[in-house]
Amino acid sequence: MQGKGLITIVAIVLGLICLNELLPTWYASKIEKQATAIAGDNPEKYQKEIAKLSKDTLNLGFTKLYYTKAKDKEMKLGLDLKGGINVLLEINQRDLVNDLTGYSTNPILIEALNKTDEVQKNSTKAYIDNFFDQFDAINKAKGTNLKLADPELFGNTTLTEVKYNTPDDQVKAIVKRKIDASVGTAFEVIRTRIDKLGAIQPNVQRVPGTARISVEMPGMKDIDKVKKMLQ
Repeated sequence: MQGKGLITIVAIVLGLICLNELLPTWYASKIEKQATAIAGDNPEKYQKEIAKLSKDTLNLGFTKLYYTKAKDKEMKLGLDLKGGINVLLEINQRDLVNDLTGYSTNPILIEALNKTDEVQKNSTKAYIDNFFDQFDAINKAKGTNLKLADPELFGNTTLTEVKYNTPDDQVKAIVKRKIDASVGTAFEVIRTRIDKLGAIQPNVQRVPGTARISVEMPGMKDIDKVKKMLQ
């Protein structure tokens, strides 16, 4: 009898634990579905409805649930459980290099960029690292002794940190920082746009060592809407 009593107590405790874990998820989902039903595909209206519905509470007697509190405690459901849209974006680093050189037409630069585009297809290295490798190889093969700080390359008004006598290694470090900052800016813009879509539990991450941004939007179904927002 004592064994049965213990099993009953354990079952009750486990049930309460499960209830405590599942209730926030259920309540947050309930509020979000209500907001979606009212707002439709309008992200601004959705956020307003969420703000309005967040004032409601679920009184369970022993505790009260608010949307914000439930949202913090809810179970995180990924694409495998909730479905949705997964997008892998890549920032065009050739465009970033061109921008930093003022869209120079220097033949060594153009050849290095073209070669980098080919090499990058089968490379795991960062685009900018491959670019510098190709530039150095072409520069050496042609015997041009072209410096990265040359006004036709990175020694222009775009990069004020680069002077006419800045060593190549320093120029490379400066360019890498600028490109990383540009990718970071793009990441913030994309994350802001995703938030405006009203996606539930979006996961936006930079892929380390690349100019790629991974976006997961559980529950999102409208591919055209996502494309339009991200373009």
